[in-house]
Amino acid sequence: MDVEVRQVMNAVRGSKLRDNITIHQSPAADLDSLIEGLNDHRPRIVHFSGHGYRGGVAVDHPQVKRPKSGRVMTFNILSKALAATDTPPNVIVLNACESARARSALLPPAQAIVVMQDSISDIAATSFAVKFYAAIAAGQSLQAAFNQGAVAVAEASINEAATPQLIVAKDINPKKMILT
Repeated sequence: MDVEVRQVMNAVRGSKLRDNITIHQSPAADLDSLIEGLNDHRPRIVHFSGHGYRGGVAVDHPQVKRPKSGRVMTFNILSKALAATDTPPNVIVLNACESARARSALLPPAQAIVVMQDSISDIAATSFAVKFYAAIAAGQSLQAAFNQGAVAVAEASINEAATPQLIVAKDINPKKMILT
C-alpha cells in the first residue's frame, strides 16, 4: 500500500492542478481514524486500499500484537460512518477485492463509488489508482478518470480488465463531475 500511495502522490505532484489536491494518508486505518479523517479534512474522495470481502473491508486491529483474527468493517458500518458528517465525501473508492457489494450501502451517502467486482492484484490495483488520481488532478471528469484507471488495469493484467466498476447515484452524471 505504501507503493500505491507514493506512486499516486508522484502522479498528483506532476499534474497541472496539483495545488488543488491534498492527500491525507491514514495507514492501518480503523473506524476511529476514518471518522477523525472525515472531521479533520472533509475529503471529496475517500480511498480505501487493502483487503476486501463480500461484506466489508479489512481494518486495523487495535491491539499492537497480532490479533487471532482480523477485523472487517462492514459496508453498512462504513456507510454510517461516512454519513455521520455534515459533508460526506462525493466519491468512495474501494480499491479492494470483492467490494462491489458495497453499492446498496454506499449510495448514498456518496454520489459515486468505484469498486472491484472480483479479486484484484496489487499491481492492477496500484495501476488503477495512479491513473485515476492523475486524471482527477488534471481536471478530468470522474468518468474520464475511471476510464483511464480501467485502461491501466487492462494494460497491467488483461485478465483483470473488467474488475473495476464505477457506480453512480441516480441523477449523477460522472462525465460532469469534476473533483478538483
